[in-house]
Parts: sequence; C-alpha cells; structure tokens
Amino acid sequence: MTQLSADMNEVSGSDSPEDKNLGVLLKGLREKKGWSVSDVSNQIKFSSMQINALEAQKWSVLPQGFVLKGLVRKYARLLGEDEQQMLDLLIRQNGANVNKQELTSLQSTADFSASEGYESSRSGTGTWIFIIVLILVVIAVYGYSREWFTLEDIGLENFRNLFN
Repeated sequence: MTQLSADMNEVSGSDSPEDKNLGVLLKGLREKKGWSVSDVSNQIKFSSMQINALEAQKWSVLPQGFVLKGLVRKYARLLGEDEQQMLDLLIRQNGANVNKQELTSLQSTADFSASEGYESSRSGTGTWIFIIVLILVVIAVYGYSREWFTLEDIGLENFRNLFN
C-alpha cells in the first residue's frame, strides 16, 4: 500500500476509493502537520477562501480547469503527497467540471486564432499608408499653388499641362 493510500485510510477511515473525499483528505493531512489554512495559503499562493472551499469541496466557489488542477497539485506537493493520485481523486469527484472547462478554454482559443475578425484588425497598415500618401500629395499641391517650388525644381516639367 502506498503512503498516500495509508494516509487516506488513516484520515478518512475508509478503504473504498469511492468514499475517499479529496477535501477531507487534504484537511486531515494539513491538520496532521499542524498547519493552519493561512500557513498553506502563504506557501502555495492561493487564497484562504479557495483552500477552505477545496477542503469543503464547494466546487462552485472554486476556479475550474487548469487553475483547480494547479491548486490541488501545489497543495499535494506542499503536503509531500503524490500529486497524480490527488489529481485522480479530483477528477473522480469533480471530473466533469475540470475537463469541460479545459475543453471550452481550448475551443475558445482555437476560435479566436481562426476568426476573420482577428486577421482583419491587423490589415489597418494599408489604410495608414494611404492616409500618409494622401497628406503628402495635399501638401505638395498646396506648396505648388503657393509657389514654394516649380515643376522644373522637382523634375516634373512634363506635368505642367495638368496644372494650367
């Protein structure tokens, strides 16, 4: 029997994997080490509220997907337990929420990168070049009309008929 299984049986008092409660297990292991929720919070950088919610298995209060997995992984590592076994417990008890959130996250990322709106927002460069060239042409026509320069000065004698 592995150390985690022995700890689970000691903390939860059950031999059946279906009866093993992740939250009760984590809380029991934490209390066995004499740590408060605040101590754990400071070590793993998740809020005390999130740790309390995990120990009480209030899934609706907790973040879902990879964030929840990260919380369980860091908590298990801090307690010196096998991270994968804790994640397996999490998936058995809250698997639908964890996996559905990850799939939704991956799908929205794929939709964003493939969307036409994303590409069209990057095509504004041509518009800016057109505006700059237009401003330069307006300045050149204004300068010519004010006689700042002649067509001969800039080498465009052939265009004289256009402006007369």
